[in-house]
This record gives sequence, C-alpha cells and structure tokens, in this order.
Amino acid sequence: MPTTKTRADHMQWAKDRALAYLEPQKTNPLAQLGQRIRHAVVPMAEAEQVIDAWNSFVSDMGKHPETQGHSAILLGSMQVLSGHLRTVGAMREFIQGTN
Repeated sequence: MPTTKTRADHMQWAKDRALAYLEPQKTNPLAQLGQRIRHAVVPMAEAEQVIDAWNSFVSDMGKHPETQGHSAILLGSMQVLSGHLRTVGAMREFIQGTN
C-alpha cells in the first residue's frame, strides 16, 4: 500500500524541489542537454532560475489534494506577472514563507 504524504510533508517536498532551482550549482536537465549539444557551458540566467523554481512549485503544489488551489499559487502568479518576484532572493523568500 503506498504511503500518503501529509500536507506538511508534501509542502516541504514542493518547497525543497523549487528552492533547488534557485541554487547556483543547480541547473535544469534541459539546460544541461542544451549545453552538451552546444559543447559549451552556459550558466542559467537568474530569470530562468526564478521561472523554473516557480513552475516547479506550482506543479508540485497541484499534486496533493490539500495543497491544490492553495492561495499562494494565485498570489505568487500575480506577483510573478507584475515583476515583484523577479529575483532569486524574492522568489526564495516567497516560497519559504508559504504555509
């Protein structure tokens, strides 16, 4: 029988995965593929890190019945679109502050 994560465990998992995109040494797998194709190491731009972290967080939050439709998803989406979550620091603070 599969183990069901609690809401808190699932939210921490979603946060950890999203925050990993904000770390300088982390890159997404598609960026690594592109680097191999071009035979050059190109660092991921901060804007891409922020968007990748946000997309990961929203996707993962939708994977648990108790975090689907969480108000932070709507609030964060409005802030991303209006430019208020455009830095790694701002995105990290928002994700860590979500409960």
